[in-house]
Amino acid sequence: IVLLIGWAVYRQCSPGSSRIITTATQSRRISLPDGSVVNLLPHSCLRYTPQEFFRKSATEGSSTVGLTRAVWLEGSADFEVASARAGGAANLFRVHTDNLTAEATGTRFHVSHEQGETRVLLRDGELDLLVGHRQVRHLLPGESVLVASGELQATK
Repeated sequence: IVLLIGWAVYRQCSPGSSRIITTATQSRRISLPDGSVVNLLPHSCLRYTPQEFFRKSATEGSSTVGLTRAVWLEGSADFEVASARAGGAANLFRVHTDNLTAEATGTRFHVSHEQGETRVLLRDGELDLLVGHRQVRHLLPGESVLVASGELQATK
């Protein structure tokens, strides 16, 4: 277990990973390798590993297939997710916070994670929310939720 945790920490903090931090007054627009765009809001941090966003597929020759479209967020950000080139769970775009994972395929949404609470607002498309690695809720455009203390609550 210790080795597995150590490996996971190494992968997330390895030299190949990108960590983008904004100040209290700064926002930053980030273009990810798959064509998705993140507007990182003030006093926030986004972490991802660029080289894991794509891989070469042996069955498709030189075409690229999504591998790990995942980011880790502390703070707030708006996401415009590019549609995956191939279908399936391996091509979902995932936003991780310490208490929630949002899984999307080609959608626009907002995530805010502060002081152990995560708020998600779906603007367009489809979004599945997972708390504790189980699917909790499928959001429709215009819906928003709050996750606090492991509980999911609909908000307005």
